[in-house]
Amino acid sequence: GFKIRTEGTWDDINLGYDGNIIGGPAAGDIQDAGGNMQVKADGTYDIVFVVDAAAETKSVSFTKK
Repeated sequence: GFKIRTEGTWDDINLGYDGNIIGGPAAGDIQDAGGNMQVKADGTYDIVFVVDAAAETKSVSFTKK
């Protein structure tokens, strides 16, 4: 599994699995692995991470290539 974090630190963005922010056409391929994101199906994925600083929201979109 994996997480998205701020380069060089875990103090700012430390984003593991959260079903409320996972989206995209391949969202069903992503599962919780002890707080990390993990793909359930082999393949190559495009991952788009969006931060809306004004609304203080984050989203992660997965598309299988």
